Amino acid sequence: MTYEEASDIYKRITGISVSPDSIESYTKKVGQKVHEMECEHARELMDHPELAAQESEAGMQANGGDADDPIYLEIDGSHLNTREDGCEWKENKLAVAFRQSDIKHCGKEEDSRIQISRKDFVSTIGPVGENLKKFTNLFYGLAVRMGALHAKEVIVLADGASWIRNMVERLLPHAVIILDWYHATEHLWKCAKELYGENSPKAGEWVMRYKALLWEGKVKQVLELLLEEAAEAKKQTPLRDLYSYFNTRKEGMRYDEFRQKGYHIGSGAIESANKYVIQKRMKQAGMRWTFQGANSLAALRIRYLKDCWDPLWKPGGVAWAA
Repeated sequence: MTYEEASDIYKRITGISVSPDSIESYTKKVGQKVHEMECEHARELMDHPELAAQESEAGMQANGGDADDPIYLEIDGSHLNTREDGCEWKENKLAVAFRQSDIKHCGKEEDSRIQISRKDFVSTIGPVGENLKKFTNLFYGLAVRMGALHAKEVIVLADGASWIRNMVERLLPHAVIILDWYHATEHLWKCAKELYGENSPKAGEWVMRYKALLWEGKVKQVLELLLEEAAEAKKQTPLRDLYSYFNTRKEGMRYDEFRQKGYHIGSGAIESANKYVIQKRMKQAGMRWTFQGANSLAALRIRYLKDCWDPLWKPGGVAWAA
């Protein structure tokens, strides 16, 4: 809820008036403290491999102690309207982590919806270069917390951005990086619409053909067909752009192999997390955020959503220190 709504509800419940400004100020203080503590601890893990190894082992045990239970890490961004740098929209980076044993599938295989019983998150927004460094640390801390350094299988699902691939290969060299199914098919549709038009039946038929091949892991055949089409098409650019996108990410598109191993290949968890962790609260009408305010609120929302809220408010907790 907004600070104004919180002020009204608090008065209705307790009979005590606390202004929206006071609630906002205290929220920012507590949230900032939580965010700073998490960033500092993440930096310590990056700088001290032995500490990271110990915490990863503890995380593995806390999550059941099964090294054969694959760990998933999904990464994406969501733009927020900020008061920084001339009131521009800036990307808030978010990652979600969970285990294979936490996933429950609902529906048919290709269109399967999932429910995840336990999730963990990290989030940050800020100036571009500085924010990437901060997110890298937080992402590593998240992976360590889940026990990823001791897990036999770590799967990273993302949109294929080169910075994500570079980060993961450096931090988790044993991880399998998958171009998530949603983004792969999204690029098919983008190309089809440029070739045939927005509502053309031919666009749908074209996508279904290539989608079926990708689902079976026939990336080489897809690439060959795209080049063949481009050689004869009047509109070559969309086909060549799609070829380039798939060709540089083909290792992460072995969907038949991934499915045979039982890997989850969709990015629904992070797409959903962006909506209920960030957008639901922070993209309401007229809202603009400072980096500090956005990071503070996101840190508190994450604590609440992963059921780690109460310790903040106990004597000696972060809220008391703030």
